[in-house]
Amino acid sequence: MAIYYRQVDDIIIVSGKTYPYKDIIKSCGGRFQGGDKVWAIPINDAALTEIKALCKRVGGGPLKIQSPHQNKQPQPKAPVSADEPGSVKVDGLSISELMTRVHLHIQQGFPRAEWVIGEIQSLSRRHTGTYLQLADFKEGASKSATMTVNATLWRSTQEALNRKLKESLDDILQEGMKIRALVQVGFYKDRGSISLNILDIDPNFTKGALALAREKLLKELRSQGLDRKNKQLEGSIFPFKIGLLSAEGSRAKSDFLDQLRAYGFPGQVAFIPSQMQGEKTVEAVIQGIKRLEQMSCDYIVITRGGGSNADLRWFDDRGIAMAVAHSDTPIVAAIGHHDDICIAEEIAFRREKTPTAAADFILSCFATANERLQQGSQRLLGLATEILNQKAQQQIQLSESLRSFSQGYLSQMSEHITYMSSQIQAQYHRSTQSVEAKLNQQARSLAMLSQKHVARHQQFAQQVRFSLRERINSYINTLERGIDQSQGKLKIKAFDSINRQEQMLQQHYTFMVAKDPTPWLKQGWTQLVQNQKQIKRISDLDQSQPLQTRLLDGRLHLTIQSIEKDI
Repeated sequence: MAIYYRQVDDIIIVSGKTYPYKDIIKSCGGRFQGGDKVWAIPINDAALTEIKALCKRVGGGPLKIQSPHQNKQPQPKAPVSADEPGSVKVDGLSISELMTRVHLHIQQGFPRAEWVIGEIQSLSRRHTGTYLQLADFKEGASKSATMTVNATLWRSTQEALNRKLKESLDDILQEGMKIRALVQVGFYKDRGSISLNILDIDPNFTKGALALAREKLLKELRSQGLDRKNKQLEGSIFPFKIGLLSAEGSRAKSDFLDQLRAYGFPGQVAFIPSQMQGEKTVEAVIQGIKRLEQMSCDYIVITRGGGSNADLRWFDDRGIAMAVAHSDTPIVAAIGHHDDICIAEEIAFRREKTPTAAADFILSCFATANERLQQGSQRLLGLATEILNQKAQQQIQLSESLRSFSQGYLSQMSEHITYMSSQIQAQYHRSTQSVEAKLNQQARSLAMLSQKHVARHQQFAQQVRFSLRERINSYINTLERGIDQSQGKLKIKAFDSINRQEQMLQQHYTFMVAKDPTPWLKQGWTQLVQNQKQIKRISDLDQSQPLQTRLLDGRLHLTIQSIEKDI
């Protein structure tokens, strides 16, 4: 797995097992030389430092070339023929003879074209055709150990195949894609290398392999319930912080942000630049999701512009799918394809077709929240009114019940007193009649005594009647005061609750109105924006940059012709 480098004039030559590190070498400006199977890098300090560090990290280093005068080994003397004294006879094939014999064996071994399967390792498109390397993993070796062969798809052949298949092969001919091709095996004697001339390509093989891998991953996600995990998260009704994952300077990013600004988005957007195509897409997207989760965003929007179907395959990767499924933040995926849906979109919280549609979804959350607040206010007001009506009805019923109870109780007590009086009088008459014969002699004294006795009983009955009336009146007054206090407390609590809700609604309404630029635009005011920065003074202007201004029915893009300052 070691790689080596050497410096030749103003070029750094890198050789060895370079395939696993081709992206690093490309980032240094390297170009692969297929004939010599080495990389050539224009020399500069940064590139030389990077290559030295890479060789030291993976094993290897500078390639030392010995001069022909160093370590000179004694050469064995050639055998001398007995037939020709003094002459030298060498036993072996010349390189030309060896190459001719190999060429002959290859022609005999591959008399006709063969279908081969391999992974595109490197690819170069030129005006004459497409030049690529097909690779396959070595059996019993590590996953990074590969064997490669050069292949060529001439321009005329590719145009004929495009017409035959009625589709462009550019989507299939991408680095990292596995293809099935009909090739004619050739051998270049001058370089001693095998090359494949591509005659036909089976696009269904590549599409089928991608489809099988995609279906396998979807089945795994469904079996673990991960295809619904992000969809089941509860989205925020007030998403004031949005995480945006897109390519720096992309049309998708500008469309998303412009749509939010156009409708006065009141929150903030945390942008993380990420590669959206190529081999580094998977790692960049995963790291971007993790960073935005740490920022406590309400939603994470993953968006990109259009592109080939081959570029879309990175969003069918298992790593991105797991990052989306396990994210604790709802993810809105707007990958930018109307017909093809990647796995990241299928398992995300919400899928939108375009970056603008994703921005509209964020804005719709506020509209929905405002509508829900208004509905809640109406329900709360209706509920408070209903409660007050119920309490008033209960108060009326309770007053009627108390009045009816008091009247009934007083009537019962009056009847009881009347009955007791009649009983006492009857008893008195019976007593006087039983002893009348014995008390004839004391009639006067008994008459006086009976009068006093009757007076006492009458006075007692009046006292009892008065005492009962006072207690009943006191009880009724106590109940009425309790009812009045309960009614007052209920009214105070209801009005306090209504006032708090009205204050909250007024605050939200004031906030939304303050963020709405439409009233200012109707009065003829506008805003000047340059480089996404609001311009308030001439000193803030960059005369070389264009301006944007907003009107009621659209936006204007302005160019500064001259500047005139107020004195």
